Amino acid sequence: MSTGKLDGKALANLLAKVYLGGLVNECLLEIEKGTAIVCALDDARAVYIYAEDEIEADDLKIGLSNLGTILKLFSRGGQIEYTIQDRYLNLLLPNKEKVKLLTIEPDQVHSVPRTKINIDKMIANSDVASFTCTGSVLEKLCEYRGLLVVKTISLWTRGGYAHMGSSSTRERQFTVPRIAELDGGWEGDNIGEFYGDHLELVLKAALAAKDEVKVYLGASGVPLVVTQGKSWWMLVSFGEPNK
Repeated sequence: MSTGKLDGKALANLLAKVYLGGLVNECLLEIEKGTAIVCALDDARAVYIYAEDEIEADDLKIGLSNLGTILKLFSRGGQIEYTIQDRYLNLLLPNKEKVKLLTIEPDQVHSVPRTKINIDKMIANSDVASFTCTGSVLEKLCEYRGLLVVKTISLWTRGGYAHMGSSSTRERQFTVPRIAELDGGWEGDNIGEFYGDHLELVLKAALAAKDEVKVYLGASGVPLVVTQGKSWWMLVSFGEPNK
């Protein structure tokens, strides 16, 4: 049996970066010396998530399921006391309410990636252009994505700007020009096709924090990367599925 305490609101903020509105419903949480880390993949293996935050908590390594329920409990804030016994996580909430949750053995958490990625090295060794994502960029994405009949959207760079459209072909049926000005990087024909709902969920989670959000877009077939503080998300590029 192990016992400890943790900051409920801080942990909820971390898990929200992983949950992504239900895209990921289980994860392996590791807390060591005040640093909490979660690495996870969604069921479709389309989004790789690395979430890291500083948190006031005792050291812990635990497999969590039903993240939606856990987020609701922890989002109330306050210091939460816990006991882990016989695969159950027993919580004592600030209002003295007691909750019992079934955990997952750490080596049985299916969302844990098989390989670790050094995202800084990957970005440095790739031909990528970057732009800063703001609330207005997210608004454009949400507004115009609803007009598309396909699940994927195309992002590309040209003339110092990032653009969005319905297809990665040269003859695009629907185009939203200049969603953001590029911060710099490679000025080649960066282009990628991604699940629009995944990108929207990631940007919403990233923008919920205070740190600057950067988007890195590479050449065709290169994953799109979104960074926020020490956390990041990598979205698989599907090439040109809408042709």
